[in-house]
Amino acid sequence: MDDEGEYEVKAVNKVGSDTCTTELFVMPARCPPTFVVKPEDTEAVKERPAEIRCKVKGIPTPTVTWYKGWKHCTEGKEYTVTYLKETEEHVFIIKDCKPKDAGKYVCKATNELGEVKANFTVALIEKPPTPEPIPEPEPVEEIIEEVTEEPKEELVEPAPVEEVVKEEVTFEAQVSIEEPVKEEVEEVEVKVELPRVEVEVVVEEQVMEEVEFKLKKPVEEEPITEVDYEKTEAEVEFKMAIEPEEKVETVVFEAKVEEVPEEVVAEIPMEPPVFVKELVPQTIDEGSQLQLAVEVKGEPTPSLTWYQDDVEVVPDEHVKVDFPEERQSTLVIDETDIADEAEYTCKAVNPAGEAVTRAEILIEPIREAPKFVKELVKLTVTEGDTVTFECQVTGRPRPEVKWFRQDEELEENDTTSIEYTEDGTCILKMTRVPVYFTSTYYCKAVNKVGEATTTAELVVEPGRRPPVFIVNPHDCEAPEGKPAEIRCKISGNPEPTSGWFKGWKHCQQGPDYDVSYDEEKDEHVFIIKNLKEKDCGKYTCKATNEIGEAKSTFAVSLLQVPPKFIRELKVFQDQKFSGSRRRQGLCQQDVMLLNILKIVFAN
Repeated sequence: MDDEGEYEVKAVNKVGSDTCTTELFVMPARCPPTFVVKPEDTEAVKERPAEIRCKVKGIPTPTVTWYKGWKHCTEGKEYTVTYLKETEEHVFIIKDCKPKDAGKYVCKATNELGEVKANFTVALIEKPPTPEPIPEPEPVEEIIEEVTEEPKEELVEPAPVEEVVKEEVTFEAQVSIEEPVKEEVEEVEVKVELPRVEVEVVVEEQVMEEVEFKLKKPVEEEPITEVDYEKTEAEVEFKMAIEPEEKVETVVFEAKVEEVPEEVVAEIPMEPPVFVKELVPQTIDEGSQLQLAVEVKGEPTPSLTWYQDDVEVVPDEHVKVDFPEERQSTLVIDETDIADEAEYTCKAVNPAGEAVTRAEILIEPIREAPKFVKELVKLTVTEGDTVTFECQVTGRPRPEVKWFRQDEELEENDTTSIEYTEDGTCILKMTRVPVYFTSTYYCKAVNKVGEATTTAELVVEPGRRPPVFIVNPHDCEAPEGKPAEIRCKISGNPEPTSGWFKGWKHCQQGPDYDVSYDEEKDEHVFIIKNLKEKDCGKYTCKATNEIGEAKSTFAVSLLQVPPKFIRELKVFQDQKFSGSRRRQGLCQQDVMLLNILKIVFAN
């Protein structure tokens, strides 16, 4: 950085020397933009171009943009934006200055590391009046004065001359002297009265920049010449003194007068901003267009800036700021949302002052019942998998969402998560689902306007695993000659098949056995139709699938039935029997009854 500065190279030889200079800026490896030369305030003449320049440094090379208020001044009909490589200057030109071009401008330099701004003002001045063509002054007639012993002063009155701006004026006079008179001074006074000219400018100072005199006479020595030049608003006086030593026939005086350019000062009217069209509070529906418009007066033309809740508005695709005419501006949001509800401010500023107009904008939200724009769909998964149900709902105000399995509301836990995003997407995620999660699921959305529901089935298929007895077959006792029924429940994937065995004998469907599957109860059934002594013993149920098999044993036995009276013993009285017969013993009918009782007890 110490090497930064101005360098000069000087070349010298016997004839002369020459130099050239350059300025060296040592930049860091990467640095934000900085202004080496800032744009300066400019006074522009109406209907003439105005040029503003600046110089910027930074790494990476900054880009330079020009703004008037919010308006981005780009290359086009109104402006010229260029960069001069020779001088490393950025140039901004207003091609044809108009009253609307007066005001405050901003030059912004930007690169990856940051940005920097510089403000400048363009003031408009009136075009200076163009002077009418001035005719050439008429030559002064030669006047020859005869001088006697007592010479008299002669006044020569040249023709009137109009005011001359940056023009050369020549005065000529001839004087004839018969005899030279030593040490006597011949004074000739030339007085020129200038006509008054009414102009709109003020001349602050005028000086005589160059006066040349040439004396033509046939003498060797030049005369002593004194010239005084004075100018007032009314007249211009020339005083000349001639002290000749020899006779002079003709004396010609030539004078060159050049006036300093007059500084033109145009008084620009100054008027602080006043809004002639102010912002008005509004209440609009969400989704409708918001349009704010203002109009301001003031001199010079004020710059207009928009604010939303005291934050400066940056125009983009959502918010558009325009300046349809001079001193007018609009802010437009084509499709509003709740976030656009705020206090909007427009601020007008010029050198004479500033003005502000504000308005509160309320957005009425749309009231809409919930509606599922994406429904749930049926899912079939394998036991142990992860299940994700997804749907999407709309509604204003934002609906509340709940998930259900049948009539049971689901809540988040280690294996269940629920998500509800800003765009209305509803997600139910379940991990390591078991088979019994097979059910009907639904999502319910509710707001103040209404409610909506979407439903889907979940089928959880068992994973591939060997058979397992969920309910083992149990030991069975049955009376002889009666059927004996044995049941069991088996799980496995693929679905297992069952087989029933007594020892090595495979008990299959036939006259002796009934083998079936009860779909309603999901049970395997084995029935011995007519149990006999030979059917008693140990049995085995075997469940088999592609993965493996499982066995379960049980026993079948006869049920021992104890004796039981099916008819009680009764005493019969017969009036026909005499007492003597009863005493003698049983009658024939009594013997028959006892035989019946034997048969009953035997059975």
